[in-house]
Amino acid sequence: MDSAEPFDDQAHYHAVCSLIETDLAALPAGLAHALQTQFSQFKQGRFSQIAALLPWWLREQFPLARPLYAHLGAAQLYGWWYYWAQDQILDGDGEAALLLGAHLALLRQLELYTELGLAQSPIWPLFRQLTLASALGHQQELRYRLSELANLGMEQLAHFDQTVLLARAQPFFFNSRAQAWLAGHDPFGPTANLVIETLECLTLARQFSDDASDWIDELKQDKLNSVACRFLVYLHQQAVFGDFSQLTAAQVAGQQILHEAFWRELEQANQSLIEQMLAKLRAANAHNLAQLLEQQAQANVALWANHATYRQQLRGFFGLAASE
Repeated sequence: MDSAEPFDDQAHYHAVCSLIETDLAALPAGLAHALQTQFSQFKQGRFSQIAALLPWWLREQFPLARPLYAHLGAAQLYGWWYYWAQDQILDGDGEAALLLGAHLALLRQLELYTELGLAQSPIWPLFRQLTLASALGHQQELRYRLSELANLGMEQLAHFDQTVLLARAQPFFFNSRAQAWLAGHDPFGPTANLVIETLECLTLARQFSDDASDWIDELKQDKLNSVACRFLVYLHQQAVFGDFSQLTAAQVAGQQILHEAFWRELEQANQSLIEQMLAKLRAANAHNLAQLLEQQAQANVALWANHATYRQQLRGFFGLAASE
């Protein structure tokens, strides 16, 4: 296949979604209606499109017969549906009915991988390893997300780092190694490893940005995400709080407008992560993957700018200055 072949992302995404919609239509009527409604919402998400389109974008690295891109994309989208439903429920943004779609999604993902011959391939044990790593990552995160602030010490907060975030996302990376194997490439060779490194970078960049937007709302619910943990460690280092025994979410949230240096450093670290990866991708002429990260970097710029403006407005309202 010619890797320079013209393509339309939305047309390909529609083809992937059509495979799933055909599956849903074949279910008993009541269940079909419920899951069609759920999928209609789910497929609107930006990351849903990334998951489904990723095999097509990797045709530069791992070219396949065209129909296989859609089937791999459907398997990847089913996998994302499975984890999305769990995250929605854990975040308090979804009802238990989401589990109906999650169970079907995991089943169909396994069936699609089997139909593609992956269940009989030498890399199939990797799927189990990555799924187990994800389960352990979710377990570790739950210790933070569902713990009262007063019960957490500095050692616990300091251990909420990027390894936890990456552990949760591990099954998402299997699909690309599977594509490499299907294309006759080494699924653990330099090219495949570069792809996985890119996906890890994207995962972290997106998660840090999301956490920077949600940390106050989650803190009010006694849930700690990666940014909240980092900020609490920073405040402790700055001797703002000696311990957390009497600390409230409102007190922590109020400190955000006084420590602009922390947020600038977090933004710079996030963007630097992307820039370092972009340099590797450009050197390898991996144009589609580079474009994916460039889009994330641009989205981050707008997001961080909005946060900075909000903090500046609050300081102005209270007549305060940021500590540098």
